[in-house]
Amino acid sequence: MDKRVWLRTALGAAALTVAMTSALAAEEGVATVIRITGDAVVRKGAQYVSGTEGMALNVGERVMSLAASTTVIQYKDGCR
Repeated sequence: MDKRVWLRTALGAAALTVAMTSALAAEEGVATVIRITGDAVVRKGAQYVSGTEGMALNVGERVMSLAASTTVIQYKDGCR
């Protein structure tokens, strides 16, 4: 492969990665925990924290309701 073609491909891939990262960062706070009955945990990065009502949720975070528990999440568009 020609070095110029390789360089253009590599720069294009890097630019796409930056654009995707920026788009995800812009979507912080996409949802909110509005009700927890029982216990729930939220995976934020590499750690798990106790879920609380009113907690903002970002792209990629995972909510887990524990045994005999429920969690209601509301997205910015109003969906639950």
